[in-house]
Amino acid sequence: MKRPQAQLQLWPPVILHGTRLSHRGGTNLQGFMTDGAGHSHTSVCLRCPDQPCRTINTAAVGMPSDLCPVDVLRPSKEDGSMEVEDGCIGCGICTVRCPVGAFAYTEAGTYVGQPTSQCQCAEESTPEYFSNWLTDATRDTSIDPASLEHLVESAMGAAASLRAAHFYPLVGSLFKAIGVPAVVSNQGDTSNRIDLILTHPSDPIPVEVKSRTEVEAVNVKAIQQALENKLALARMSGHTTLSASSSLVVGFANPPARSGIRELLDDIESAYGIRIGIISLRRLYEILISVNITGQAFDRDILTSLKGTL
Repeated sequence: MKRPQAQLQLWPPVILHGTRLSHRGGTNLQGFMTDGAGHSHTSVCLRCPDQPCRTINTAAVGMPSDLCPVDVLRPSKEDGSMEVEDGCIGCGICTVRCPVGAFAYTEAGTYVGQPTSQCQCAEESTPEYFSNWLTDATRDTSIDPASLEHLVESAMGAAASLRAAHFYPLVGSLFKAIGVPAVVSNQGDTSNRIDLILTHPSDPIPVEVKSRTEVEAVNVKAIQQALENKLALARMSGHTTLSASSSLVVGFANPPARSGIRELLDDIESAYGIRIGIISLRRLYEILISVNITGQAFDRDILTSLKGTL
């Protein structure tokens, strides 16, 4: 049973005086705090008030946005640090989102939070003071590019065996984590065939999603379904004309070079005026890392006019 949302905010954030986040690296982007004496310590959960590992700013995406696709992140009842319950699928979103890398990757391919109780010389603070301290403590953080690539490889490996029930929410969480509002359809709702919709007040974008357990790479059938999704979304919205935005397909991998997909995309645009965009799961992870670690904002308009692979 989930704890009531109001209780999640009762734990004040934690600061570690005299420390700086000096490095995020390893297979899990785990952080290392360096104290004034030059000693390195594994990062611990700081009980961030905005909980970036499990949520994203609702003002930014305009909707409630729990990020964990399997909903297994919980604040500990003992010290308020973030715990990873059973059922973790190893997607790594929480690891990328955590500002100090306070998650450890296990041999089982799942993540565990580093509890606050492991921390020495820490004290609770107000959210405002904590925010200023965190900005200063993470100012000079270095990240090993090889570690970023390893995280992507780990995430891709974990996602390879996911069926639609877990893969579709994962894709939705990745979009939300890069700042693009997304709603995953209820798979039991036969009245809505569209797998995912990138919401927008005036121009929503339908997304056809294909897990690797369904198809190894984006294929012709997925492209055809993306076309049907665009037509279906127009009917659902009560519009008699199609919007100019693209219809998207997200698959585990891009189509092979000689699949004939490029020619099909040209034919669809010529006949219907609809652009079909293709995004691989790997590309979504690369964007996730760019947005959350290097600080580069993602422009949704790229998706609006996308044709072919991103």
